[in-house]
Formats: sequence, structure tokens, C-alpha cells
Amino acid sequence: MGRIIIILLTLSITGCNFQKEDKNKNPENSLIEKATILIPEKKSGKTSQKDTLANQEASKQEPLKYNYDYIKSQTVDLSTKLETQYREDRKGKHIPGKFLYNFLYGKNISIGFPGAIPIDEENAFVFKHSKEFKNYNLFTFTYSDETCCTTLYGVTTVKDSINVIDVGVLSYTGGDGGWGGEKYGKWLNDSIFKSETVSNYLEELGEEDNNYVETDTIWSTIKINQKGFFSEVKKDSVKYIGTKKQY
Repeated sequence: MGRIIIILLTLSITGCNFQKEDKNKNPENSLIEKATILIPEKKSGKTSQKDTLANQEASKQEPLKYNYDYIKSQTVDLSTKLETQYREDRKGKHIPGKFLYNFLYGKNISIGFPGAIPIDEENAFVFKHSKEFKNYNLFTFTYSDETCCTTLYGVTTVKDSINVIDVGVLSYTGGDGGWGGEKYGKWLNDSIFKSETVSNYLEELGEEDNNYVETDTIWSTIKINQKGFFSEVKKDSVKYIGTKKQY
């Protein structure tokens, strides 16, 4: 009988010690000891042209959901007069990177400068106007770069899709170095746009260290043919240096 009591006491003491050890062995403590903290690498806020394309490369293979109804939802009806305001035209509905990548980046420009739509961050591109025609659709957008100008582009697209037919510069404003200029105008009808371009150049003519401003003004007509292609014909021009008319 004495042996049985001793055995029971021994088992009881052993069980208590085991429970104390088990309680001290917290699984969370073990996980904390083994945990590894990963600190994400800090990225620069500025994105290069290469990075811009790389970030949008994945979008190229995604199913496209854009159509002309989407464009109309992002724009207002085409206005009679068109002009741009530097910087102010960065405000509005920015064109998504996926849209830029699939439909606009690198498209040739028939009239105006530069030769192709620039590649830049999507916040530099803003939807503006739209209008439907019998044989094509039209929409406009602005592109504002950081150093020079804001440019309003006209884009014609295929009726049953938004594949681009042609691109042309309709308006711009800005300046760089000794040059400043603007282009603006108004629609005479659905397909003819009367344009005026004014360019000012600060010329150092060397006469008693005086600076003279050369001002060139060009009047032209922009047309969109029935197939949706842009053309521009110069109608008249005038050049002044200071207050003296040159031609």
C-alpha cells in the first residue's frame, strides 16, 4: 500500500513539471525567434522612358476593353474653337497606360511636330474632345511635357474599333529658350479647321546691344478627308522684326 502511494505521488509531481515546461514552451515565441523581417527596397519616384514601357508591357497581352463609348465617356463634345493653355491642360481625365501602349505610343503624326506621339508618363496625357463622323470617329487629347509645350492632337479612328487611322496637331502653346509660340483656330465645318500659328523669336541683332523680337504668323487650313486622313495647306504668312514688316 505504501509503494502504491509513493508511485502515485511521483507521477503527479512529474506531470506538474511537464505541464509547467509545456506552458513555458509557447509556439509563438518559437515563431518570433525564427521570423525574418523583409524590408522592401525603396524605389525612386522618377520613371524613365524604358521603365514606362516595361511597366506597361504586361498590358499588351491583356484582353482589350476599350471602345469608342469609353472614349466618349472620358471626353466632351468637340468644340468650335480649339486652343490650349500650357500646364492647365494637364488637368482632366488622364489616358490610362494600357490605352496609350496599345493605341497611341509611337503613332506617326501626319501634320505637326514631332514625327510621332512621344512616350511619357500617363499623367502627361489628357482626354479632351470627341465626335462621330460617317466614315470615321475623332477624338482629341493633350500632351504636356515638362520643359516646353502643351499640344492638342486630333486622332481619327476606324468606325467599328478604335484602331488609329491618322494623327495631327491641331493646337499648341509653350516656349523653349528664345522661342515662344502658339497655334489655335476654329472649325469652319465638320472637316475643315482654320488655323493660325504665331511664333516669337528673341533675336540678338547686335545693334547697340538691343534685342528685337521676330514674329512669324502663318495662316493655314487643316482638312480631314473622307477616309480620316489629315492634311494642312498654308494660305498666307507675315514676318515682323520689331515693328518692321519683312514680308
